[in-house]
Amino acid sequence: PPVYAVEIAAQLFRGLTPIGPAFKVILNPGVSIPAAATAVHGYTDEYVKRNGIPSRDAYELFIKYVAGRRIAAHYARFDWNTVLVPETQRLGLEPWGRLGFCTWSLARRALPENPTHRLDALRAYYSLRGSQAHTALGDIEATTDLLTRIIFPRLSASGFTTIQGIAHFSKLLPVQYCHFIAQGYDEKKRVKRC
Repeated sequence: PPVYAVEIAAQLFRGLTPIGPAFKVILNPGVSIPAAATAVHGYTDEYVKRNGIPSRDAYELFIKYVAGRRIAAHYARFDWNTVLVPETQRLGLEPWGRLGFCTWSLARRALPENPTHRLDALRAYYSLRGSQAHTALGDIEATTDLLTRIIFPRLSASGFTTIQGIAHFSKLLPVQYCHFIAQGYDEKKRVKRC
């Protein structure tokens, strides 16, 4: 700590439908990017100096885009708790949004056929659409495709047809119970629905 973001991306949803273009901004955090991080996302010190804007300006644009809405993220524990909240606090910005749900937790419950729910693995398994992996925009595109093409239709068939219902499902326990629901079994009759 602190963890400095070099790219922020987001996609607004109205209910279960993406709306408008995705948000993307490159940040110049003013610190050197470790070689190990560059190896993952591809951004170099030179690139962010040339294409990035100061972190405070980038977060202010992001906060305006979010406009107090709930945030969903794949592995939200990291994005929310390790990057977004500490960085906005470090920059002295006012509270700006709320954590909605973790799409990793949602995938873990809704996709029992997958041995792992890392975005890279899901990207490969479902041929998810999106630009470069390990970039904020590429991960937003892949997560949007995962939600709209795979998870939302599957859960809709089990009666989860609102974003509030999806958020509730993402936190249900035990996880095995969620697998039962996601596979189309009627809880009371213990038979698979057709």
